Amino acid sequence: MWKEHANRRLKLAHHRIIARALARPGRRGDLLDEALAVVDAWNRCAFRPSYVRRWERLLDAPADVLAREIVHMGAPSDHLRGSSPFALTPTHGLSTDQVRRLWRIAAGRAIRILRPEEYWQYAEHLKSLPPEDRKRRFWAAVDDAWIDRYVGDIDADSAVIGHYDKDLVLDGAIMVGLVHRDSAHFGEIGVTVLPRARHGGIGFHLLERAILWARNHEADRLFTVCLSTNRDMIHLAKAHQMALERVDDGTEAVIAIRPGSETTVSLELLENQIGEWDYVTKAHDTAFAFAAGHALGGTDRDVELARLTKIAAYGRTDVVATYLIVLRYVLLQAGLSVDDQALFLADVRTHLEPLVEHRPHLRTFIAGLPEKVAVTRTVVGFG
Repeated sequence: MWKEHANRRLKLAHHRIIARALARPGRRGDLLDEALAVVDAWNRCAFRPSYVRRWERLLDAPADVLAREIVHMGAPSDHLRGSSPFALTPTHGLSTDQVRRLWRIAAGRAIRILRPEEYWQYAEHLKSLPPEDRKRRFWAAVDDAWIDRYVGDIDADSAVIGHYDKDLVLDGAIMVGLVHRDSAHFGEIGVTVLPRARHGGIGFHLLERAILWARNHEADRLFTVCLSTNRDMIHLAKAHQMALERVDDGTEAVIAIRPGSETTVSLELLENQIGEWDYVTKAHDTAFAFAAGHALGGTDRDVELARLTKIAAYGRTDVVATYLIVLRYVLLQAGLSVDDQALFLADVRTHLEPLVEHRPHLRTFIAGLPEKVAVTRTVVGFG
């Protein structure tokens, strides 16, 4: 566990150096010793990110090359080991203010756009809202079946942007959909944050990301209609200088937004990469916690089955992959033979297959595990 904790701290140190190098490219020498210390410490860590070598090579580059290359790094393909939130190819360099914004997001509220196959997580998020919050969000008391239909109707002109807590639970989300009427293009938003996660800035940053997304999708206005009793949403709208107008028993909030540009597109790409990095980091922590708590001797079948069920429920290959990486390490350190390890992993496959039956990407990954083999059991597993 300490290695994962150290790796997470070093990631933050890496991003801090990047932000400072971009803000002060002429003072690279002041950062050299600090950067070398980070690289040296990172070399001692497990799950070593693939882009450290490239960063190491850049330390000897001129200051202007350093600033340019940090922004224009190509994204590494090994996402399981983690990738830099700056490892994308923007259309041009970022300003100091934009770098500061990225650092603030990386150090605070990392938010990502959900993929269509992850919309079930948004449905679970909406279902976990208390009845009064459902009414504020949808203007009516809705049941779980209605929410499933609502999420199922989200089209390609919409986006769901969310924030995950440390347990990979979607605790805040905003849905923004494009509406085209004649020559007008505007976006409609709906924000929800779980009660336990409120008053922490999640809603503010979600709306900030929705505005950025709408600008990059040619919307000229962003609006929402909420009940007049929804004080949190009204406060959020005022914080973003949205114009408020009373309509029926509700309040309409509208904000005019400027067209997107190369800078806003680059910024959205980078912010979403930070969100992906944050999610993968939390996925690694979650999977490591599962694997570290694995007792090889006298394992209780029901306990292990519950653990695997919870892992599969996340629906992410990276969580399952990290769990199995650490599990293989634990099996190896336990001194088990190759046959015994294969038998144990075959048990894992047997119990995971029905759990991931409806998730093709996970089903393909699980198919790579050993199949059940006729080896004498020397370790208590799931039998």
